[in-house]
Amino acid sequence: MRVEAKGLSMHFPSKKLFSDLCFVLEPGSRTAVLGPNGSGKSSLLKILAGALRPRSGQLEFWSGNGSISAADAVHLTSFAAPYAELIEELNVREHFDFQKGFRPFLDEMSFEGFAEVLGLRFDPLQSVSSFSSGMKQRLKLALAVLGRSELILLDEPCSNLDAAGRVWYQSLLERFSIGRTLLVGSNHVPDEISLCTTSIEWAVSD
Repeated sequence: MRVEAKGLSMHFPSKKLFSDLCFVLEPGSRTAVLGPNGSGKSSLLKILAGALRPRSGQLEFWSGNGSISAADAVHLTSFAAPYAELIEELNVREHFDFQKGFRPFLDEMSFEGFAEVLGLRFDPLQSVSSFSSGMKQRLKLALAVLGRSELILLDEPCSNLDAAGRVWYQSLLERFSIGRTLLVGSNHVPDEISLCTTSIEWAVSD
C-alpha cells in the first residue's frame, strides 16, 4: 500500500502534538516513527489505522494500481500496540478463529501453523487472561503481522518482550513483512526499528 499524508495536524486543548506533517510511505517500505513519550507517535498510528481523526490535513491511500478510500484502507491495515486489548475470555484458538472470520491469514495459514510461528507453550483451553504481558504482546503482534494486510502498524512492539521475545519479533518481521508497508512507532529502541530503512520524526513543542 502507498500512503501519502498532507498537512496532518493533531493537538489537544493542553498540548500540540504535531502540525503540518507531510510524508509518503511507498509500497513495501519500512519506516520508523521516532520520538519521546508524549510526542504523538501513537496518535499518528491511530490516525493511519482509522481509529482517530486528525485536527486537520488528509490521508490518501493507493492499493494496486489505483487510489482507495480511507474506509477501504482500514480493511487492508493491521495494527498492534501494548495498549490495544485482547479479548481476555478467549483462548489463542478462539482469537485465531475470531480474526479469521473477518480477515484471512497469510497463505491460508492453519491454526497449527499460527501456533508454531507464535512459539509459545500454552494450554489450548487457557484464556489469555492468565497470560503474562509478554505472551499477550506476542499474540497481538502475531495476529497483526500474520493477518493478510498491506499496511502493518506497530506501536512500541517490543514493550513487555524479554530478550528471546525481541529476537522472535525481529524474525517475525523478517519472514512475513516482505513486500508490505511497515510503520513502527518507537522511542528510539534499536530492537524495534532494526529493520526500518527510513524514519519520520518531528520537533516536539513544550
